[in-house]
Amino acid sequence: MKPFDSLVPYVLASMHPLLHMSLLFTSLILMSLDYEKFYEITGTCDDEDALNFMTHGKYMLMFWIMTSHLVAILFHYANQVLNHYEYKTWANIFLVLKVGIYLYTVMKVQVGITFPNCTEVTDRMHVMAWLTYEVVAFYLNIISVVFFLIVASYKKFKTIRERLGFAGHQRKSMDFLTYVKDDIHWW
Repeated sequence: MKPFDSLVPYVLASMHPLLHMSLLFTSLILMSLDYEKFYEITGTCDDEDALNFMTHGKYMLMFWIMTSHLVAILFHYANQVLNHYEYKTWANIFLVLKVGIYLYTVMKVQVGITFPNCTEVTDRMHVMAWLTYEVVAFYLNIISVVFFLIVASYKKFKTIRERLGFAGHQRKSMDFLTYVKDDIHWW
């Protein structure tokens, strides 16, 4: 990546703040309904990594993913506010931190829930199902952006700005992903 490349693909990969909110609040609701059952262990395993996950790793990974959702929400809106008040450098710093922290956390969770020798025990845990769903949501988000780009290459996509007549000549004067980044989640 060159220093002047657009951050838009990474921003789109790090999801919309409403998706972060829904995942954060859903995980809070799931944990609050029955905390003990959510973290319950059904069986034993000799694998050291799986045993580490079953004892205290599951709490740490949930903390990481929930914190990253909260940070992503806060940093997204900090970016919006700082952009509004023309503090572009600080706004971009918050944007890069949002993307970096969320992508790092998803990779950490993905590596932290992979136990090829002990799947019969770990896959029965509710926390494992939720953490797997978090990783799947990340990849589904990327797949949906790719699907959008495939569809948009064959059929003209009209943004909300275009429909309201506020787009002007922006479509022809800027990068397509930058142009549609605010509307891509609503198509």
